[in-house]
Amino acid sequence: MPRPNNNRYRSEIFNQQPGYTPQEDSYKPYWENEYHYVTKLLEQKLLNFIRRNERLRTNIVYLARFVNVTETDIIFNLTDFKDSYKFKFIMPDFEGYCAKFIEIFTPVLQDFLKEIGYNAHGFSFKLRMDGNDWQKNKTVFAD
Repeated sequence: MPRPNNNRYRSEIFNQQPGYTPQEDSYKPYWENEYHYVTKLLEQKLLNFIRRNERLRTNIVYLARFVNVTETDIIFNLTDFKDSYKFKFIMPDFEGYCAKFIEIFTPVLQDFLKEIGYNAHGFSFKLRMDGNDWQKNKTVFAD
């Protein structure tokens, strides 16, 4: 079988101006400037972390509704915790609990940033429970 004639492409390569070097984008992930492509990946990583954490896993009633990741926010629905867990840990100090709660996800976010090739990213957390909303922005650096 004869090889196809690629003279057109060959001539374009040899007729380029001297000093031209093509950019190699093979090392950049295709979503580098498109964060919304990887939001579902982040959601799955957060859900897997919760599944591995026995204390969280046993106290969440409906896991699929617990975490929602959008392009702009990571939303946790704390209403899906069991009532006994809410009364013991969340109700006494809602803001303190929320601040500690998002800190346990920092290693997951760092791992996620390494995987997608980002050095850092600002995340916006929203935690909701029975009409109480708590929001915090946090910048996470990949180590």
